[in-house]
Amino acid sequence: MDLTDFRENTLQDVITKIEPALFETVTGLTVKDFHLLVRLKVFNTEQMNQAVLAFRRYEDASLSYTGIESHEGLTHYGLYQRPMIFRLSLREAERRSNRAGSPRRASRTS
Repeated sequence: MDLTDFRENTLQDVITKIEPALFETVTGLTVKDFHLLVRLKVFNTEQMNQAVLAFRRYEDASLSYTGIESHEGLTHYGLYQRPMIFRLSLREAERRSNRAGSPRRASRTS
């Protein structure tokens, strides 16, 4: 399943609420089947969150390498079961601010 268009949503939300028909087509499992697997603890939640985060970072790096910045201004990723909010570095925040036409802060010299 392609997660690119639903970066802010958790994978569980994509499967159960946003694209259940795609999930069933790709896996042959219904949302009811998915919920059963979750209740049976087939998925290790922490490992799934880490795997989705690793995939999203790899995807971002690949797109950035080709000159594509997808989802500019994104402040969080949806992981498997929870969102991950991230903070921008000062340099990245200034870069985005400058691109948006905001005045640049004067640098301090000592």
